[in-house]
Formats: sequence, C-alpha cells, structure tokens
Amino acid sequence: MAGFVCNECSFYSEGLEMVKHLKSTNHDSVKCFETQETLACEICDDSNINCLTVTIAEGMLLICGNCLINEGITPSHRSTLKNNDILESFEDYVKYRGLCCVFRCSKTDLSIYPPDLQYAVCDGCATIGNDYDDEQVKIRKDSKESLEKSLGKPKTRDNARDSQNEETQKVQEVIPESELNFIEKELVIQEKIPDLVTENGDGELMCCTCSFVSKGPEMIQHLNQQEHLYIMYLDSKKVLACEMCQQANINELTMSKFDQGELLMTCKKCLTRSGLKPFVKYNLNNKGIFVEVDEYYNVLDMHHNFQPTKEQRDQDISELISKFKDLSLYGKESQSNVKSRYLTQLLNTRRKVIKASKNTSKELKNPPKISENNENSINKESIKLTELTNPLKKIESPTESNNKSKNNESSEEYEHKSKYQKAKPKLSYESLGRYYKEMCYNLYLEESIETAPMTNFITEWYPGFPNRVTLFIPYTDDIDKLIYSKFRQIRDTPFSKHQSIFLVTAENGKSILWESFVMRLKLIRENNIKIQIELTLQLQSWNNSKTFMDLNIISFTPASPPTSRIITSMTNQNNPFFQNMLLGKNLLNQTNKTLRPLKYPTTTKLNNPQLIAINQVLDNPITILQGPPGTGKTSTINELILQLVKDTYPILVVAASNVAIDNIAEKLMKNKDLEILRILSTAKESEYNERHHLNPICLHRKVFDNLPTEKQDLYLDFKMDRRQINKNEFFALTKLQIKETDKLVNSAKVILTTTITAGGPHLRHLDKIPILIMDESTQSNEASTLVPLSLKGLEKILLVGDEKQLSSFNDIPYLEQSLFERVLKNGTYFNPNMLQIQYRMNPKISKFPNIKFYENKLIDGVTEQDRTTFGIPPLLFIDYGDHYKETQSLKNPIKFLINSGNISSYQNIGEANLILKLIYELNHKGGINLKDIGIITPYSSQRDIIAQLIRNDRKINPNFEKIQEEIDDDFNHSNNSQFKKPSSIKTICGLMISSIDAFQGREKNHIIFSCVRSNEFNKIGFVKDLRRLNVALTRAKNSLTIVGNKSCMKQGDSVWNDLINHLETNHCIRTLKPSEL
Repeated sequence: MAGFVCNECSFYSEGLEMVKHLKSTNHDSVKCFETQETLACEICDDSNINCLTVTIAEGMLLICGNCLINEGITPSHRSTLKNNDILESFEDYVKYRGLCCVFRCSKTDLSIYPPDLQYAVCDGCATIGNDYDDEQVKIRKDSKESLEKSLGKPKTRDNARDSQNEETQKVQEVIPESELNFIEKELVIQEKIPDLVTENGDGELMCCTCSFVSKGPEMIQHLNQQEHLYIMYLDSKKVLACEMCQQANINELTMSKFDQGELLMTCKKCLTRSGLKPFVKYNLNNKGIFVEVDEYYNVLDMHHNFQPTKEQRDQDISELISKFKDLSLYGKESQSNVKSRYLTQLLNTRRKVIKASKNTSKELKNPPKISENNENSINKESIKLTELTNPLKKIESPTESNNKSKNNESSEEYEHKSKYQKAKPKLSYESLGRYYKEMCYNLYLEESIETAPMTNFITEWYPGFPNRVTLFIPYTDDIDKLIYSKFRQIRDTPFSKHQSIFLVTAENGKSILWESFVMRLKLIRENNIKIQIELTLQLQSWNNSKTFMDLNIISFTPASPPTSRIITSMTNQNNPFFQNMLLGKNLLNQTNKTLRPLKYPTTTKLNNPQLIAINQVLDNPITILQGPPGTGKTSTINELILQLVKDTYPILVVAASNVAIDNIAEKLMKNKDLEILRILSTAKESEYNERHHLNPICLHRKVFDNLPTEKQDLYLDFKMDRRQINKNEFFALTKLQIKETDKLVNSAKVILTTTITAGGPHLRHLDKIPILIMDESTQSNEASTLVPLSLKGLEKILLVGDEKQLSSFNDIPYLEQSLFERVLKNGTYFNPNMLQIQYRMNPKISKFPNIKFYENKLIDGVTEQDRTTFGIPPLLFIDYGDHYKETQSLKNPIKFLINSGNISSYQNIGEANLILKLIYELNHKGGINLKDIGIITPYSSQRDIIAQLIRNDRKINPNFEKIQEEIDDDFNHSNNSQFKKPSSIKTICGLMISSIDAFQGREKNHIIFSCVRSNEFNKIGFVKDLRRLNVALTRAKNSLTIVGNKSCMKQGDSVWNDLINHLETNHCIRTLKPSEL
C-alpha cells in the first residue's frame, strides 16, 4: 500500500493511519510519498483533503466538492476522508487517471473496449473499424472493477503516456488503410487535424511553466486547461519558437508543411508577412501543433549540420546579392520582403538538407575525423563538422559538439557538461598570442551556450586589407530584439563601435575561429525603415590575417559587453611585469618578508602577519596574499590603502562581488578626509539609492547632484520609465554626465568597483591608475582579471584570496581558474604570505577546518568565551537517520535549459521542516534575532523550500513579510554565465537563506547547515567538494548546527567521514528520537 506524508508536520504513514492522523490533528494537506505529489483538485488545485473526492464518472477523477457541483458531474462512487477510503482510492486513481482513447482523440468517455487488444477505445472511434462486434466488446465504466478488468496493467503518471504510444502502433493495424487515406485527404482539404491522427514520434514535451511532461494530445489538453504558453521539446532541449522572430507563445505558433515535406515553425504574423503558402498548417486550435514535432526537430538538427558545396554557396550568395540590389526591396513592403526572403531561403536550405540527408545518411551518422593529412580527400557535402580549429590548435566547436551529444545529458547543480571538460587551463604559455587565442576560444564557447550564431548576411572583402571584412546584415525582427528594451528607441542597432565579434570560417573541412572588433558601423534606411546594417570588422592583432581573406565566413557571434571588455583589455596590456605573470614561465620578483613599523601608523590593532603583508606590498610590484576565513583581510586592505594613499593615488580596489567591495568601502568611510568613490554598473545603481548607507560615496549619486534641475528630471524620466525620452535628449544628458564623471573620478583618491565594471567608460579618461588591489581574487576568474590589469599606468598590484575556498563557477571549466590560483600552481610565486590569526569562529568551530584545510597553520584570535551564546552549543550535528529522504527536482529557468540540458537539484522536505523547528527554538526560546541567523544549503531547491516554509509560518513570520531576493549581478541582461551568479540569496524577516556558493564572503553569528542528501546509496554529489565544505564550515561565529543523515554523509565521502568522526569524538552529535521527528 502507498505511503503518504503530511505536508504540515511531515508525519509519514500508510492509508488508514494517515486518515486517523489527519482527523486527529486537523491537518488538511497530504502528499503521496511514491509520486511526491500533493493531493489536489484536478480543476482548481484546491489541496484541502477535507474537500476532496475520488470519483468514478467518465473515468476516475480527483475533484473538490465545489467543482463537482459546478461541473455537473454525477458520480457512481465517491471516496472521501469522511468515509475513510480516499487514500486507498487515490492509489487506483493514480493507476487510471489520464485515460484516453488510443486513437488519440480528445474524448474521455471511454465506454467501449476491445478485450483482445487490451486497450481503451471510445464509442466514436470504435465505430470506424468494421471488425468490432459492439455486443462482444462493450464494457461500461460504471465501477472501479470494470476499469481494472478493462485496463489490465496499471499506469502511473510518468509511464502512462509512454505506454499509450506503444498501444497506438498496435491499434493502427486495426484501422483499414482506406480510412487512413481518408484521414490524410481530410487533413489537406480542411487544413485541420481530425481527432484520429496519431503522433509520429516518441519525443516528449515539457511545459516550461510547471514542468508537466507529456506527449502531444495530453499536452494540448494541459495547455487548454492551464492556459500555459511555453513548451520545450525535451529530445533537443529547445523551446518551440518562431524561426523568424523567436516568438514562443504557443497560441501564436504555426507548424507549416510544404509540398516537398519541408517543415517550418513560425508565428502567424511572420508567416502572413512572408507570403509563403504552406500545404498544411498545424496550430493549437486544430490540435495539430505537435503532430510532426519529432520530424521537425530531426530535420532541424540536420539543417544545423548541413554544409553546402562551394558551388551551391556561390550560387546562394549571387542570388542574395541580386536581391539586395533589387530596388523593390526598399519600397513600402520592404519588411515583408525581408521576411519572405529569409523564410524562402530557409525553406530552400531545408529542401537541400532533406535531399542531402537521404543521399548521405551514413556519412552524417558516422562523420570522418578531420586531420591535417586527409582534409583534402573529404567531400564537404557529406561532412558533419566535428572540430573547430584555430591557427594554433584543433579544438571542438560548441555547435557541432552540441549536435554530437544526445541532448539528454542531465547534470547536477555546479556540475559541468562532459563535452566542456576536455579543455583544461594551462599553467604557462609560449606567447601572449597563444594565451589570448585560447582564452578567446573559451570565451566564444561560453557565449555560444546561450547565443545562437548569426548566418543571415553577405560579405565584402577589401583588397590590400587582408585583416578587414564588411558584413551586410538584413535588419530583421531578430536583430531588433537584440537591443536591450530600455534602449530600443535610442539605439539604432544592437552593435556598437569597438564591440568584439567572433567569426567562424569554413574551408577544406575545417571550421576556424577568428576574433575581430567593429571598426565601422552603418545603418541603411529607406522611407524611414531600417533595411540593412553594414558592419566593418577588423581582426585582432594575434590572428594570422594572411590566411583570412576570401575564406568562407559561415557565421558570426557578437560578444556581450563583459566579454568585449575582456578582449579589449588584451589589446591594451603592455606592462612587462604583468605580461610575464600571464605567461607563467619566469619567477615573479619578491623581496624578503620583513616586519617593520609602518611609515604612517594609524592603528595599533594589526597583528604581525598583517604588518608583514602590508610591507611586502610596499616593496614589490606584484604581491599574492592568502587570506583564510576570518583572518582580517578587509582590515589589512583598509590599512594598506591608508599607507599608500599618502604618497600615491588614485588607488583602484576591485573584487568579483559587490558585497566584498562594500565591506571595504564601509571601513574606508570612517576616514572623513579621504576622497573615496564607489562606482557601480548601470544595472546596480538603482539598488544603491538614498536609503543605502553607501549612497553618499556613489558616483551616480554625485553626478546626479551636480546636474542642473532640468537634467535631473530628464535622468529620472529615463531611469524610472516615467516617459520615453528621445535620442537627442539621451545624448545631451549622456554628454553632461560624462563631463561630471571625469571631474569626480579625477579628484578621487580611492576608487572602488567590481572587476568587470572597471573596464567601463568611467575610468577611460584617467591618465594613470598606479595601484590595483583585488579582493576575493580566487572568485574572479582569470579572464575577468585581465580587465583591471590592463588599465593605464598600473605599477603595483595586490591579489588577495584563498585557494582553499570556492572559485567562480562557469559553464566552461577553462574559465573557472583564477590568476591567483595559476601563479601558485605554476610555481612562479612561491611561499606567499598568509594571514594566520582568525577572529571569526569559536575555536570549536575552527578546529576541524584548520586541521583539514589549512595544515594547522591558523591561530585562534578569539576564545570560546568570546564566541559563546548561552544555551546554544557552538558545534552540533543533528542526525535524523533515514527518516527523511531526498527527492530530485528539475530546475527550469527557460534560458538555462535551452542549451544547457537538464539541471537537477535536490530537496529534502522533512529536513526543511526540522530546520523550521530549529529556527523557532533559536528565535523564540533562545532569544536570537533572526538577523543573526543564516541558513546555508548546497542546493537551490532546498533553499527555495526553506524560504517558502518560513514565509508561510505565522510564528516566525507573523507580519506576512515577503521573500526578498538578492542577486549580485552587474549585468542582469548579459548572456554570460561567468558574470551571473548561479544562486541568489533569499531574505525574510532579516533571516538569510542561501546556497553555500552564494554565501561565500559572508558571516553570521549562528549558521544552520542543511545537508539535504539522504538516500540508500549514500551518494552525496558535489557536497563532497572540499572547497564547498570549507566554506560551509567557516561561516559561523558563535554556533554551527549541521542537519543531516549522519550515515549517508559519513559513507558518501572520506572527508565527511573524518568530519563525522571528529564530531563524535567531541560529543557534538545529537541523534533524534522518533518522537522528536
């Protein structure tokens, strides 16, 4: 018998015992343990168990009393909580729900059934076949027994649809061939899909709103009932969208089939404008939108792999050029003509794809390996490119790599796809050209994960300029949508001067990547309509331009602003000290570590390691400083700035996160005479408003204060969307802001900003920045570190970090390593100075991390008495045994899924409820302010569940406060995963709930660590990562409480085994009794 879990107290039991529990406690929500779904009405989602009924009426239904009356349903049988049999009947409901006719019609009144085939058939469909004898096959669904008798095998929600597809194939044999021909004729004549048309493939669909997974007919029914709009085809991890404008609203989409079998997915608007006349149009209204979705994506995959011959390509280019010269293109109907040309070209290419696939299917399935020796013997028509090469080294293309994979790879959070794990960062490089080339290739990989390459253009070469090319790009809706919405009325194109552009060429079976930048930009208009963009590109200096001219450019990818800043910084790097560091071949100069008095003493609170670190920075152009948790990194940086600024300024202080920069800024603000300036990215400015404690030192605030009143109003109109300002107003405002910015930046002595924002326009006019201090250096990947390293006049740098803690996460492993880590690994900077005295943790908390991660080098600068809260143990593991189990969930941000595959997370509801009790005890019984408590967990699903439980708990949240979400993202509309935090921090009533990764760099008096993992296989996933464990164990000051399954964690990893043994030895484990669960 199935087990059930009470959603209010996590009590677990089987049917009758759970019924007794619900009645005795007045709890009203329950979940089936096997399916992990809460019992709720199919129509209105009411989950109050007292109102629910399992009925038999036109199939089995789970419905509430109100909907039963409103729908006019008269059941033959009802199972409710009152008569004690609702949970028992729910098991049958799970078996038989979603039952539909195997002929894929939309009817649910399944009263006729052919017993010899073991399938359900409705009255209407059964009459088509003349072989049926109604008297022999009639079985009415008047009772549960008849359902069991007719169905034979029980079905669950997960496998019901799969089995139906197999059933359909068998039943098709029963339908006479003449009937099928009749169906096809009806399909063509009426342009609608009769109820009897069956699915063609096995591909499943997923609703992007609620993650419901099903096949065509069931998904149509789901969409009509729930009014959800966006669907993903799971086999290829693609959201269904218009191929012209990327409209993804399923109500607006049409699958068009043409006379030679070609399929196009467009929105109704684009199809109408194109003037194309399809043979058949499938849409949601005629219930046919998913009929040929399998075939469509099969052809689409071949389309992306298809490479035409040189003759075919030359012919296509000639046709395009002639159409560009056609004056009729610039008439009133120019936009329609552009769409028609694009879709017609797409249709022609698809015809070639279908033809080529029939002739070369074997070659496409088994593509030859391309090498230097056999490249001339390969027929390009039969090649599915498998390698992207540059002049330095053959490397796999992301596009082709995606096509090679089965597109069903599933990964855990913070886990890399196997296709990206081959390229590992090197420790040293032969030349800067090779270094820049490999870095750019991996930046291209990262961009290509979410940004599709552009292929709709023609090229023009410049004789005598082998490193220059112009792209002529038709201005379409796709191009227009690349402009950030707020700037759509101000900017003419999505491109900008000096923006980096990745080019991919194909020649002799090779794909080659080139890096370029926009040299000139021109927009062609006719009758005030945007027609074409002329983009003149110049190759970056490290490319071999001799082999570039006249190559076949097959695509280009514009770089995002962060990536453009990184590539631009490579062209500006001319300091020999820093170039030597980047190459990683020679030792970096270090003077001896000395302990001497400071030249300008401002405090007596610094310890010896801090004084030595400051002196070392003063004596060397490059300094690496290791700063373990709680060792006073911020205090050291603060004192160093006060020493340096007496003689040299401005000093630039950067970090990967705004939190780290803010911590330093808070300390510096105490020095009233110090001119400090906090520079934020445009996306973050609104968060640092007049209510923010750092607002007085922020650049945007000071610039605003210096603007005339009328310009302040204009600024607010734009920022707060009070009205749409025009282009002239915007540029006049920008000109004045730049003038004020230059004044403020030039007068500042200390400038604080994030790593990538340092490459923005604010510092562009500074003559020199002699000193750079980078905090959290290990969280800033090497690519982004290049940005501040390239600033003019830089003479001295300090990198502060801790390689024992987490580095930045990136979809491309190559881009995760920090420059801090690399110079330690390659030995060019040996024996770095380390801050050794920690002031954060109770010694009982710091003991294990000190032994395991820091070789027992840390010294406690606080005592147990300094960090003890009465009645709360400083270190405790609460073990609930195997009473609570983890469940896996699919994370479903649409952007993340389109190209990244399935990202799975884990949650443990029983553990989450237990943590809720701990919070209540700390707050109400222990008198601990919620602002002093932090909840950390490895998994975002667990973070979200805990936040929701707190929000709904009236004891902890009596004022119904909402969850506040904090995302430390400088580019909230950037595609790059390296500049977007994979996890956010959620705050409610002052209490922070966060992933471990997002909480790095923070601390709280009291930390509760939710382990989540609890399974019979003792698998704990990425929770075993040493650096992640180190971060989790070193966030607490007074108390650290770990909640988990001791046995699972201990057996899941050797370091966790050592931690559990350490806790057992020090009597820090509390095993809960059954009555406490």
